Parts: sequence; structure tokens; C-alpha cells
Amino acid sequence: MFYDGFMKHVTIYSDCRFNYTTREGGYFAALEYNGNVKRISGGIAGRKETGNRAILYGLIEAVKLLKEPCELTISTCTPVGFKKRDESVNGDLIAILLNAMDEKGCVFTEKLVSKEEVRRITLSHRVSRKKTAQVFP
Repeated sequence: MFYDGFMKHVTIYSDCRFNYTTREGGYFAALEYNGNVKRISGGIAGRKETGNRAILYGLIEAVKLLKEPCELTISTCTPVGFKKRDESVNGDLIAILLNAMDEKGCVFTEKLVSKEEVRRITLSHRVSRKKTAQVFP
């Protein structure tokens, strides 16, 4: 991909709520560009789902919304696992995320931020996990 240094910059924040007893929860993600914020959310449920997987689902769904190549900053309060993706139990979702970013022509950096910062930007769009729970393949 040709990168000329003039790509738009988008920050994606992702957070989750997850109940390890019921294996249900949801992701909350926000795309921030030029002072504008687009918030999304969705539910997850399943035997192998975890909070970290919920965060990855949020990132994947956010990247799918991008309309053109851009510089991305992925902001979460926990490391996504890009560096150890081949060893990670979440390697399948990390691969999907990386492929989605590649298909959109994005370059990215990962930034760890405080849980409070992530929640501040995703907070206004939180929904009940019971309303949104669905099984992902």
C-alpha cells in the first residue's frame, strides 16, 4: 500500500462488559475522528468467549465501518496481543482484525490507555448485555 503521510487519523476505543459465569457480555467501541465520535455495541455469548475477546470483537466491528484507508490508533486498557498473536488463545480474532485493517488499507499503532479514558468515550452508548447477546461463530 502506498502511504504518503496524509492519511486521516482515527482512534478506535474498545471496552467490554463480560460475565464469566454466564459467558455472556458485550463490547463497546467508539471511533473518533476530527472531534466526531461514532459509538457501536454488540453482544457476545459462548463457551469460549472472554472479556478480551469481546474487546477484539469491538475493534473488528469498528474497523469494518471505515470507509477509506487511514492511520489508526487502537486504544484499549488491556494489550490486544498483536506481538504474540501466534501464541495467543485469541489468535483467531487477532488475525481477523489484522486482515480487516489490511483490507481497508490502514496502518495502526496500539496505545494502552486508562480504563477510565476508554469508558469515558464509550460510556454514553452502553446497553444491557441481555438485550444484545448473540453467539459469534
